[in-house]
Amino acid sequence: MLTLIDWAILIAYFLAMVYIGIRYGRKETLSGFYVNDRKTSRWKLIFSIVATSVGMITVVGGSAEAYRTGISFAVTGFIAIVAAFLFAGWLVPRIKKFGDKYNAYTMGDFYNLRYSPANRNLVGIIILISYIVILAAQMVGVASLAQVFFGLDFYIGLILSILITISYTAFAGLRSDIFTDFIQFWIILLSLVGVFIIILFKYDGFQLLSSLDARYFDIFAFGGPEFFFAGLILTAPLFLIAMDFWQRVYASETKKGLRKTMVISAAFNAPLFLIPCILGLFAVVLYPGLLSGDLALFQLLNENLPPFFLGLGIAGLLAAAMSTLDSLLIVGSATFVHDFYKNSGFYKEKNEKKELKAARLLVVVYGLIGLIVAFFIPDVLRLGLIANFILLVLAPSIIAGFVWKRANAKASFWSILIGFLVTVALLPFLPKLAFIPGFLVSLIVFVVLSYTGEHAMTEKVALVD
Repeated sequence: MLTLIDWAILIAYFLAMVYIGIRYGRKETLSGFYVNDRKTSRWKLIFSIVATSVGMITVVGGSAEAYRTGISFAVTGFIAIVAAFLFAGWLVPRIKKFGDKYNAYTMGDFYNLRYSPANRNLVGIIILISYIVILAAQMVGVASLAQVFFGLDFYIGLILSILITISYTAFAGLRSDIFTDFIQFWIILLSLVGVFIIILFKYDGFQLLSSLDARYFDIFAFGGPEFFFAGLILTAPLFLIAMDFWQRVYASETKKGLRKTMVISAAFNAPLFLIPCILGLFAVVLYPGLLSGDLALFQLLNENLPPFFLGLGIAGLLAAAMSTLDSLLIVGSATFVHDFYKNSGFYKEKNEKKELKAARLLVVVYGLIGLIVAFFIPDVLRLGLIANFILLVLAPSIIAGFVWKRANAKASFWSILIGFLVTVALLPFLPKLAFIPGFLVSLIVFVVLSYTGEHAMTEKVALVD
């Protein structure tokens, strides 16, 4: 049960987030709203990247899957996330160079210049769809938390989760996002590590793990060998296909040392991926037979944390969700305004104040759309997997766009469209493996059309170093 001190911690956390948003939003510019005026220091960038990537999908979804199937998903994710950071380190200097040279705000800017406006529009639609799904996953996690700890109806929790995040994100965009991520990173780190240590010593955690059935240590339990090996190989571009990652690279104050930044980010991120898994395994022994694996972590916290630590633990879970929610809202807003509105017949003349007003309005609209999706698919991990499966078809055109001169607009467009359609069509039949045929089809189409097709006159092949 929450005590007065727990409530004080939570109220202080919410007020701090809203205050930061209002404070930074008073004199905001469009560049500040989307890319923090490209003045983000290395450590702020690291904390922001890690806090954004460790959302409810990682924390609640990871512990839930450990409760259901054991270590399989976490082991795959741990290796994949480290590989993804290191792989991203290869291209981030080029992404930063592109962003600075062309004053880019979105991933669509790259597709527009390197390939074509049609590519930009297609990618924009896919980003909007996938990020709405990820947005819904975060809200489902918060709503489940509110249901367990506050006794709120699940759907009321959904509504409150998005309203609170909108309240500070719409004011100051990425500027407040990066600052709040700095705070939320430490809350996430302290709460997860604190919970882990408390449970470890209270119950002799190693003894708990040794009492588990061997099936919980089968690395192929989630999705079989196909998911495990494909997950390790095909998810290497995980950050390169994420627009929130691109925005943070754009926001960096310098392109020097970005590879080192990726290595440090991997070192911080990896343990935060494993701890929820171990907590989920603890819950298997302590609370067998829960109706939903999504409740495993919440049950563990509610039953075992003393006053103050319970408030900190809940704040950590909320920070994990909100540090991702605000980034997703900015991605949706930027894509709507920058990639579509500014290239439509409704955009008459450049007016930064009007664009900023539109950006803030779209934060609200995009959040409400995500809320609707969360009502219909209230499953954190399922939503997260769907979104990443969809985005993976962008990988061939992004990577080749920077390193292969034969890559052309036709190859990019059709590889993305066909790969996307294959992935979506197979999701009902292969919910855990649809990304494999989707990605392979996208890659094959891209390579074939790159060799057989020609460059359009408008393509900037010069982006290839």
